[in-house]
Parts: sequence; C-alpha cells; structure tokens
Amino acid sequence: KVAEEKQREEYESKVAEEKQQRVAKLRAAEEENEELKKSLEELHRKESQLVELTDTLQQKTKNEIQLRGELAHKKQQMTIAESNEKHLQEHVASLEAQIDRLISDYEAKLEELSESLA
Repeated sequence: KVAEEKQREEYESKVAEEKQQRVAKLRAAEEENEELKKSLEELHRKESQLVELTDTLQQKTKNEIQLRGELAHKKQQMTIAESNEKHLQEHVASLEAQIDRLISDYEAKLEELSESLA
C-alpha cells in the first residue's frame, strides 16, 4: 500500500508539474499571441499609411505631368508670340521705311511745286 501511495504521489506530482509547465507554456503562447496581434495591428496601420502615401504620390505625379504639359504649351505659345513679335517689328520697320519714302517723295514734290511756282 505504501508503495502504491508513494507511486500515486509521484504520479500526482508529475501531473502537477506537467500541468504547471503547460500553464506556463499557455501563458507564454498567449503573450506571444498578444504581441503578434499588436504587430499585426501596427502593420495594418502602416499599410494604410502606405496606401495613403502611394495615392498622394500618384496624385502629385499626375499634377506634375499636367504642369509639365502646361509648361510645354506655354513655352510653345511664347515661341509663337516671339516669332509674331519679330514679324511685327519687321513689318513696322518696313512701314516706317515706306512712310519715310513717302514723306521724302512728298517733300520733293512740294519743293518742285514750290520751285515751279516761284
């Protein structure tokens, strides 16, 4: 009987020890699980931030492309305006020369008329 009781006590001791080990392992697993949940939540937050940043970057890229297109268009308009300005300056110079010739012609004719009348 004593041997059986001792054997039973040893068995209960082993069971209790095993139970404590399992409880400790369970607590450790629960703690790890909580840490993993927190990490997962942090990853979800970072993923959301990344999506927002990606959207912002795409919008900025679209805006930059649009602005580059507008800049190219404005440069083209400036080139055309400069060309038109040059053409108009040449035309004005030509008109000034014509006016100068007409004035000279009229002055010459007036002088001839004045001389023939005198």
